[in-house]
Amino acid sequence: DTARALKLGLEQLGYTVALAHNGPIALNVARTFDPDVVLMDIGLPVMDGWELAKRLRDLRGASNDAPVVAVTAYDRDVDRQRSTEAGFADHLVKPIDLAKLQEVVENLPLRSSSTPS
Repeated sequence: DTARALKLGLEQLGYTVALAHNGPIALNVARTFDPDVVLMDIGLPVMDGWELAKRLRDLRGASNDAPVVAVTAYDRDVDRQRSTEAGFADHLVKPIDLAKLQEVVENLPLRSSSTPS
């Protein structure tokens, strides 16, 4: 439900959004969708977000790394530390305020100045 709500909110802000509900689907989507930012839940089924972030970097290569932002219910210091160690650009805790998410995304060092996706 959170993913669908964020997708709708981000689309209303003008972003192009691809949605995947687990790691394997996300890896398949990443083969054809080249986002400027990746929003990732940590508590995904099949593989957690930390593992998925690593696999996305391996798949895409360092030159195509889009910043990854955790969008999660995991709010312990150890979870935030693990996100930092995994290379996440930020760690946002649900429920996500759309205005806060927009502020975080707009302040990330993006790979290009193209239309946000």
